[in-house]
Amino acid sequence: MMTDRTSPATAGSAQIVHTVALAFLLGAMPALAGEYPCCSEAELEYSNGDVRLAGVVLEPYAEGVFPGAVIIQGSGDSDRSNAWARSIAETIAGEGFAVLLTDKRGSGRSGGDWRTSSFEDLAWDTLAGVEALRRREGVQGNLVGVVGLSQGGKVAPLAATLGRADFVISMVRSVAPMDQARFHALENN
Repeated sequence: MMTDRTSPATAGSAQIVHTVALAFLLGAMPALAGEYPCCSEAELEYSNGDVRLAGVVLEPYAEGVFPGAVIIQGSGDSDRSNAWARSIAETIAGEGFAVLLTDKRGSGRSGGDWRTSSFEDLAWDTLAGVEALRRREGVQGNLVGVVGLSQGGKVAPLAATLGRADFVISMVRSVAPMDQARFHALENN
């Protein structure tokens, strides 16, 4: 949806457009909205270069082809066991989406180390998840986006500037400067 995917400067304003676009998308699908009990679960392994990544795909208990969403975890050590991320993933799946609830790099079943990774590394991890979800049977491959939680809200628009994300949602985006947020995560994990 971003017209200029190469310019990180446009990511902030485009983020609002993407959030509004998904809200419209959900509203435009009354046959899907809230009708699906959540959720079946399936493990998904994928990679970003040499880094093995993992997560769990939550899908509505229903027949059909569903749009997809990849959850981008927040700062620190965060994986599929994060109750807040899980509740958001289940809510989105209940709205008729296939949702990849990721284990952040270096967390859960994912390899690598988030402590030594840049935000760009995390954005590429996200895009690897988007592509893995696109290839999954039962997922509408032309409609897979990202949902960034907390610090992941800063990674989400960056991912959209580096590759293809069909929508971007930034939830509870950090207001602290990136260097302070990173220092806090390193000190507290």
